[in-house]
Amino acid sequence: MRIASLAAVCAIFTGTVSMPAIKIHADTITSAEAKSGLKDALAAAKRISVPEHLTEFGYTAHKAYSTICYVFTWTTPSNAEKYEEYIISVSDGNIVYFYKNNDEKKDVRSFAKLSEAELLSKAKEYMKKLNPDLYRKGVYSISGIKLFGSNAQVEFQRKENGFEVNRNGARIELDKNTGELLEYEMSWWNDAEFKSAEKALSQEKLKESIKKLCKLTPVYYINNDYSTGKVYASYVYTPEYTGEVDAVTGKASSIWSDMAAEKGTAHSPTDYDFSGNDRLEDTEAGVDGGGTVNYTEAELKEIEKEKSLLSTDKITAMLKKDKYVDLYEKAELKEYKLVKNNDTGEYFYKLSYTSGNGNLMKGLWLVDEQEDVVYEESCDENGNVIANATNYSAYVFVNALTGKVEDYSRSCEDSSYSGSYPTAENLKIAKSALKHFCPDTCGEFKSIAANNPDPKAEETGAFRMYEFQRYKNGVKVIGDTVTVNISAKGEVTYFNCNYTDAEFPEAQKLDEEKAYESLFRQLDLSVYYDGWYKPDGTVKSYLVCKIDSFKLNKDYKLCNSKGTAVTPAIYRSTDYSDIDGHKNEAAIRTLVKYGVTLECENGRFDPDSTLTDVEFAEIAHQVTKITRPYAIKDSAAKSKALTLTKALAAKVLVSAMGLEEAAKLKGIYKSPYSDVKENDEYIGCISIAKAMGIFKSGGKFEPDRKLTRGEAMQLIYDYITALS
Repeated sequence: MRIASLAAVCAIFTGTVSMPAIKIHADTITSAEAKSGLKDALAAAKRISVPEHLTEFGYTAHKAYSTICYVFTWTTPSNAEKYEEYIISVSDGNIVYFYKNNDEKKDVRSFAKLSEAELLSKAKEYMKKLNPDLYRKGVYSISGIKLFGSNAQVEFQRKENGFEVNRNGARIELDKNTGELLEYEMSWWNDAEFKSAEKALSQEKLKESIKKLCKLTPVYYINNDYSTGKVYASYVYTPEYTGEVDAVTGKASSIWSDMAAEKGTAHSPTDYDFSGNDRLEDTEAGVDGGGTVNYTEAELKEIEKEKSLLSTDKITAMLKKDKYVDLYEKAELKEYKLVKNNDTGEYFYKLSYTSGNGNLMKGLWLVDEQEDVVYEESCDENGNVIANATNYSAYVFVNALTGKVEDYSRSCEDSSYSGSYPTAENLKIAKSALKHFCPDTCGEFKSIAANNPDPKAEETGAFRMYEFQRYKNGVKVIGDTVTVNISAKGEVTYFNCNYTDAEFPEAQKLDEEKAYESLFRQLDLSVYYDGWYKPDGTVKSYLVCKIDSFKLNKDYKLCNSKGTAVTPAIYRSTDYSDIDGHKNEAAIRTLVKYGVTLECENGRFDPDSTLTDVEFAEIAHQVTKITRPYAIKDSAAKSKALTLTKALAAKVLVSAMGLEEAAKLKGIYKSPYSDVKENDEYIGCISIAKAMGIFKSGGKFEPDRKLTRGEAMQLIYDYITALS
C-alpha cells in the first residue's frame, strides 16, 4: 500500500448518526480483505492507550483507490452513568484520526497554563508515538489557542526538499493547561515522489512570470449603497489568469487538467462526506377578518400609480405585434405576476404563455394507447387529443408602464434539428434584436469573440447563444450583458438584458510597474508541492506557486468588488517587527496567540499610535462575547467613531460585559480616583472596570488621556487576567 491519509470527520459518528457515504470512487471490499489487515490495523491503533472501562468495541472498513481504511470505536456500556468513546482510524499502518468526547467548558476564558514551547513539545511527543516513521518530516507550529475553552491546536506541516507539501501533515488538538491529547487528524501521501526543487525559479523570476500570466485588466463592478439607496460602479483591476503556476517553468501549471485527463482525484481516498436533508416546516398564514380598511399615504400613492400601468391584454397585444418576440397567435396567458423594483420604483409583469402541452406541463394528464403523456392543453373538453396541436410556451418580463421587454424566452420547436447552423447570418439577427430591445443602450454593448467562431468549422444544433458585453469608458462592466438565443430558422427564442444605471468613475491609466510592486508586497508567493491521486492509489506531485483570485483598487491595494481595501488573513502578518522591548509587548504577543489583535499593515503593529472606540470595541467583543458594545452598534455611522480615551475604554469594556445599564445608575458609585467626580458621565463604567481589576490603582485616572494601540491591548490582557 502507498497511501495513508485523512480519516478526519469520518470518525465523528455517535449515537443515532449513521455512517456517511464515501465522497469519491470506492472499490469493492471483500470480507477477506478486511479481515486480512484487521489485526495489523488494530495493532497500530493500540499505540493509543484506550481506557479499560470502554468495554464496547466495533469497527468498519472501506476501500477506495486501493486503500483500506479502518475505523475503530470503543465506548462505555449502554447502562453506564456517563457515556464515553474513543474513535481511532488507521490506514496503511498510520493512525490518521483520533477523537474522544470531551467535556470542555467552552464558556470559561483563560490564558493557557502551558507555554508555547511546552505545547509544541507535547505535540511532538504524540506525533512520535502515533506515527513514529513520520514525526521528523515536518515543522511544528502553534496555529491557535482558544481563549474560551481549553483547546490548543498545533499544526504539523510536511516538508520535502525544503518546501511545504499541501494537504500533508497533521492537526493536533491538546488541552492548553495539561497537554492531554484531545483530537488528532492527519493526511499523508506515502511513498510519493517529489520533483526536484533544484531548478525552481527565484522569487524575482517567478514575479516576472506572474506578470506575463496575470496581465491586469480594468473592469467596473456594480454596487448598491443601501444606506443611501444609490447604485454606483467601482473601478478595479483583475488578473487575466489565476491559479497554479509551475515553479520551474513559470508557465500555467497543468496540475488539474492532468488530473482530469487521468481521472484522478484531489480528495483523500478515506474522506467521507456528511450530508443531511433540510426539513421544511409547514406554516399556515392567518387571515384577518373584515372591517374598515385604512390606507397609508404610501399605499395610496401606489394605488394611484397602478392606474397608469398597461393591462395584461394590452401587453399581450403588443407582444403579438413584436416581430422579434413573435408571440404565437393561439397562445394563452396562463399566469402572470406584477412585481416592483424597490430600487427604481418601476413595476414589471412576469408573464407566462402556453398552447398545447407547452413547457409548463400543468393540469390534468391522460395516457394514450402508446403510453405517451398528454396534457389538458392538447385535449378538447371531452379529453380527446387534438390533432396537430401546437405545443408552445413563452415567458416574458416586461415593463408594466412602457411595455419594454427586459427578458424573454420561448420554446424551440426545432429541438430535434441537427443540420448546419447559419452562425454568421444569425449573428446579424442577434445584433438586430439587441437594437430592437435596447434602442437607447445598445451602443454600449460589444459582440464577444465567441460569437465569431472559426468560419471553417461547421456548427450544428437547433439554436445558438450570442452574448454582448457592456463597456463604459472603454472598460468592461462586470455583470452587464445581453444574451440572445437564435434558432436555426432565425427565430429569437431567448433574450435577456442586464443593464445597470449607475455612477461610473473615470478610467485611469495603469501604472504597471507600480501596480505589480504593490501587488507583490501583498501576495504570498510561497512555492510548495501539491498533487493528486491516480486511480491506482499512487500520487503525482507538482512544484507550484498559487495565485488566488484578487482585485486591486485605483491605489493598487487588494480590495473587494466595491474597491474597498482589504487585508485577507492569508496576507496578514502577526509577527510584528516593531514591538520588541515595548512595554506592552507581552500583552500584544500573548493576545495574538488567541486571535485577538488590531488591524495592521506591512508587519507593523504601531503600538504607540492611537485608535478609535470602534476598533477597541471589536477586540473587546472578541474576549467577552456577551453583548455588542455601543461603539460597534453605532459604527455604521463612521462619523461617530471617537478617538479612544481611558474613559471611553471603560465605557466600551463595561458595555461589552453587558453592564451598561448598571453603570448608568445614579448615586451609587464612589469615585476611586481623585480626578473623577462622582457626577462624572462615566463614573459607573470607571468604577466597575476598576473593581474588576482592569485599571490599576493610583491617585489619578486621567479620563481624557488618549490611549495607544499597545495600551488598549494591555487593557484587554488585564481584563482576562483579572477573570483568572
